[in-house]
Amino acid sequence: MEFFQIRNFEKYQHYKDRRPPWVKLYRDLWQDPNFFGTKSVQKLYIIGFFTLASETENRIPADTQWIQSRLGILEPPDFKALIKSGFIKGCSQRASKMLAKCSTDNEEHSIVYKEETETYKEETERDKAQPKIIPSDPCSEIFKIWQNYKPLLQHKKLSPEDRRHISSALELFQPGELITAIDRYAQILSDATGRYWLDNRWTIGEFVSRKGHKWITVFNSDNWQEQLLTNERRKKLAKEKQESAFWENLEASNG
Repeated sequence: MEFFQIRNFEKYQHYKDRRPPWVKLYRDLWQDPNFFGTKSVQKLYIIGFFTLASETENRIPADTQWIQSRLGILEPPDFKALIKSGFIKGCSQRASKMLAKCSTDNEEHSIVYKEETETYKEETERDKAQPKIIPSDPCSEIFKIWQNYKPLLQHKKLSPEDRRHISSALELFQPGELITAIDRYAQILSDATGRYWLDNRWTIGEFVSRKGHKWITVFNSDNWQEQLLTNERRKKLAKEKQESAFWENLEASNG
């Protein structure tokens, strides 16, 4: 293995004939179970590899020290985990390269690698023909994420009933929406200020299925925190808003 490539890199790189200082980063990435299934440092490497691919024409040298130095990450990359994620593939040297200097009136000279045309077309067509990588067991991935939140009710294993409830929820919601709901539910249970009225500790199956998937919808709404405030807290916030508006109007009238 001599270099790495980002699969379907054209999705993240708009320009074909130059190297812009940016790449596309889609928000759907955060809802991709393959992305969520990797450790935090590997998530950082995946995003870092997007930028390295834009600098190297998607031929990232398989040099651990160079990659760490370029991205400024102390922990070395786990290449097996990165390849397993489906975003990155390892390649060997098959196409001949030639070093070329390109210059324009407004740009400095830069060194770029050019692949043989036929080899490039062959690899591009093969990438496009590859099926989309999807998690073999999304229910287990969601369950693992739940188990990582200690405030939540912990399970010895994923029961058939809980699996059925998660599978049913995934027919209506994106995996990222379930993960968001789980994360925010854990925030509520770990809050020690008494601001929220919700303190029920459900199993994962109960949480994702309760009242027609109500809690997945609530925790993905823009005002999810406001919906869960106690009446006392609501009254306090309303009073603070009134006082703030009073002083703002007074200041405006005096100004």
